[in-house]
Amino acid sequence: MNLSERMAEDRRGVILHLLLSDDGMRLGDETIRVALHHLGRGSHRVSVIQADLAWLEEHRLVRLERDGEAWTATLTRDGRRVAEGARHPGVTRPDPA
Repeated sequence: MNLSERMAEDRRGVILHLLLSDDGMRLGDETIRVALHHLGRGSHRVSVIQADLAWLEEHRLVRLERDGEAWTATLTRDGRRVAEGARHPGVTRPDPA
């Protein structure tokens, strides 16, 4: 596995954790992008975040609503399980607390 794949797996894990930490388990792509930057996960274009969200949707870990350019992700039951530590290929597990 190369570095860019590892970074994508890390971003996906952090995205799921961000969604889990939100009261409604729902966030917009721009909010996720800013949060990743503030958490030290790099500064990414929205297109990178949307690619991760599309991947998470394909794996049924989030549901997406697309309104023009803006996307909103909602954590699914399976996504919650993964955010809480269940293994899923392509997503890093959260660090133990």
